[in-house]
Amino acid sequence: MSNLRFSESAAFLAEKDLVTVVGLGGIGKTLAEKLSELGTPLNVWDGDVVEEHNCIPQNYGLNCIGEYKTKALLKELTRKSQETSDNINFYTKYFTPDSFITPIVFSCVDSIEARRIIFERWRSQEDRQAFIDGRLLTDFFQLFFITPETEQDYYNKYLDPNNEAVQKVEAEIGSCTNRQNSYTAGILQGLMIQKYINFITHDIRTTEDRNIEYIGAIDQFTLPH
Repeated sequence: MSNLRFSESAAFLAEKDLVTVVGLGGIGKTLAEKLSELGTPLNVWDGDVVEEHNCIPQNYGLNCIGEYKTKALLKELTRKSQETSDNINFYTKYFTPDSFITPIVFSCVDSIEARRIIFERWRSQEDRQAFIDGRLLTDFFQLFFITPETEQDYYNKYLDPNNEAVQKVEAEIGSCTNRQNSYTAGILQGLMIQKYINFITHDIRTTEDRNIEYIGAIDQFTLPH
C-alpha cells in the first residue's frame, strides 16, 4: 500500500512526534491503523486477546480470534505495508501508572479507572501537550481534547472518583459489546484524528471559529454529539 495519493495533504505533511494509543478495542484499533497510515509513529498498548464477540464491533477478522490484539494489528498492518507496521511499537500488556507515555496520548479504553490511570500518568509529564479521550456507546459518543490549561476541569467533572456523576457512570458501564457499533466508532475516530492533526499543524488553543479541513468550521471546545 502506498500513501502517495495523500502526500500533499496537511494531515500527511505535518511533522509528527511519537504518540501513545492505549486500547485496541472499538475505538483504538482502527484509530491506530489510520494514524499509522498518516505516518504517525506510535506506541500502542493493549493486553487483551481477540474474542469472537470483538470481531464485528472492533473490526477484527475471525482468523484473529485467540491472538493478542497487538499481534493481530501488527499482522494486518504488515499485510498492507511493511513501512507502516515498522512505525509502531507494540506493548502486549495493560497500561500501568509506571508505563512509558508521550506528550500526546489517545485514551481508547472502556473503563473510568483505566482512563484515570492513563490521564494521571500523562499529567505527570512536564512536557505534556494533549490528552485525547474517546468514549463510545451504541449510538452516542463523547470526545474530550484536553490540554494542560483544561486538565483540572476535565478531571473534576469526568474522572474524580469523589464526583457522584463519575461514580454513577462507573456503576452503569456494562459489556463493551453492548456499548458500541462500528459506524459510531468510525465517526468518533475521524474526529479524534482531525483534532490531533489540527493541533499539531496549527497548535490552536483559542475559542475562535476557524475553517478546518474535511469537516467545516468548529471551535476547539465544541463538537457535534
